[in-house]
Amino acid sequence: MAGPALPDGNIKLGRACRIGRIAERESRQLLDQANRQIMDLGFLAGQFGSPTVFCAEMPLTARVHSTHELIITVDALNDPGAFNQAEEEAGRHLGALALAVGVQRYRFYPSVAIKLPGPGGIDTRERGSTGTAMATVYESERLRVDDANYARALLELGYKDKVFQRAFGFLRAAWRLRDVPLDDPAILKAVLFNCFLVLETISDAVTRRWREENKPATLSQQSAVADDLREQLNATEEASKKVATIREAHKELQRADRQFQDLKLQTAGQILSIEGRFISLARELNKLRNTHLGHAGSTGSEELGAWIYKSNDPRLREDPGHFGKGELTAMAFLKAYVAYAESP
Repeated sequence: MAGPALPDGNIKLGRACRIGRIAERESRQLLDQANRQIMDLGFLAGQFGSPTVFCAEMPLTARVHSTHELIITVDALNDPGAFNQAEEEAGRHLGALALAVGVQRYRFYPSVAIKLPGPGGIDTRERGSTGTAMATVYESERLRVDDANYARALLELGYKDKVFQRAFGFLRAAWRLRDVPLDDPAILKAVLFNCFLVLETISDAVTRRWREENKPATLSQQSAVADDLREQLNATEEASKKVATIREAHKELQRADRQFQDLKLQTAGQILSIEGRFISLARELNKLRNTHLGHAGSTGSEELGAWIYKSNDPRLREDPGHFGKGELTAMAFLKAYVAYAESP
């Protein structure tokens, strides 16, 4: 595995998962052989000075160098079932760690069974080479105890809170789609749509509770709308005006009950004490969803890329790490919901 923060020694993460350092056991000859079989990494050395933790991604394949490994224990009926289950658990555990650290994602490729450490503890995991599309280089730092504990808390919450489980699943789906190294608007739309589903899942759950707690005030507001509607209908005989009046009253009733997604996001953001910049970004992503993500529109890669890659949006200028606007907004809502769900 590779990532932005790794432990000094071995730690347990979750119920059946641990992260450990890789021992220097294999010969340099095996490592060099693996290098020749996969690809020449001279371009990384030339650009980044021989990094010790990086991930080179290729179309549907990848290669990881790291001094750490992720070990997951699963129960399955056969090898394919064990592999699929281990891959799912790896995504869940490392997704929680990425959410806790908040700087970059973690990488793990369990499909490779061969481990070839060389001098310095470098670990090579092999998958067939089809040409490099992009590479991620980590300035890896020590994993903080607080971040590891927070990741454990997220994993435990996932067992008992269905809202968090669904929302976290959508964020992980967005990250899996990001692993497809193709600048295809259809894939970029799918990434952002899953980020939006995180916001929708959380805002729906929070505003549902808000409606229950504010039902008397909402009914009073809706009663006033109904009285006003009656007066306006009695004041005109034109059918077209009656229809327009009824339609506007229907919208007012929905606004009072926070049925519009834009109002759900704003209300949920305020309840969860989310920073105003992320509430604003959530509403912008909702607008993008309504106009482009759910339709066969003409949105190009450049417009979508402003949401997917590291942004120069002044609202995010001080944020560390390499997440895009869509991911950062989804993570802000997800973390705020965690605090909300665990509050007394």
